[in-house]
Amino acid sequence: MKGLNIVPQINGTVTMGEGSFVMPNLFDMDSKYPAANTIFAKRMHRLGDFALAEEGQKVITLELTQELPEEAYLLRISAGHVSVSASGEKGYTYALVTLYQLLAQGHGTAPVCEISDCPLY
Repeated sequence: MKGLNIVPQINGTVTMGEGSFVMPNLFDMDSKYPAANTIFAKRMHRLGDFALAEEGQKVITLELTQELPEEAYLLRISAGHVSVSASGEKGYTYALVTLYQLLAQGHGTAPVCEISDCPLY
């Protein structure tokens, strides 16, 4: 997709918005899939002074929906919040991988956008 350097390449749609999301140093996430959250938090810690903490700002939320295929996700990044829609852990994990890549490229900042993705296979 033009403007985003994501691996693997997005196999869906990307709608760019205005502005950016800045990841807070202490952040909280929905706790439905703690293993995926732990991996994301470890990656963020390597990126900088970021840590998953219950007292942190809850910036990543998950909406489970059976309307999406098992590995698909809808990632919505706004100026103050990130929401993920997925049917289960695989889609949620893939959304976190995409979010991490955007945050890594922006040194803790990601563009406001909406990404709908599903693996080719």
